[in-house]
Amino acid sequence: MKTVKLTPIEMYQAGIVGLARRIDSMQRRLNGCPLNGWQIDIEGALAEMAFAKAMGVYAGLTINNYKGADIGDYHVRSSVKSDACLIIRPEDDPSAVYVLVTGAEGDYTVHGWIKGSDARNEDYWMAPNSRPGAWFVPQSALMGL
Repeated sequence: MKTVKLTPIEMYQAGIVGLARRIDSMQRRLNGCPLNGWQIDIEGALAEMAFAKAMGVYAGLTINNYKGADIGDYHVRSSVKSDACLIIRPEDDPSAVYVLVTGAEGDYTVHGWIKGSDARNEDYWMAPNSRPGAWFVPQSALMGL
């Protein structure tokens, strides 16, 4: 695990990308979570910035890159909940590498990574809250960075 604290300018830069992502989604009518979509998009961009900082690489944050990798070859998944699982959906690329970052408002923890094919373990499969099923990979199953 690595902890990361973003500077105000890093939060500003990622925040602008998050705003642009939300507006792009609204224009495309991709409002998957309209009540908290602003928070999801902004915190998602902040988490990507935190992961890039933890890895010591440039955070080339993008807009309109729904299936592509976020930072380098990594797909960054995030949650504001510190005990969150890394969620892998059936349509996610099994050959890709997914990373879990938790935190909010500039303070983040990078928990580790897993290859999509390794996440497809029947023990991780769940369908909570009447939503479509997915693999919920516990933090203990993630590989360290």
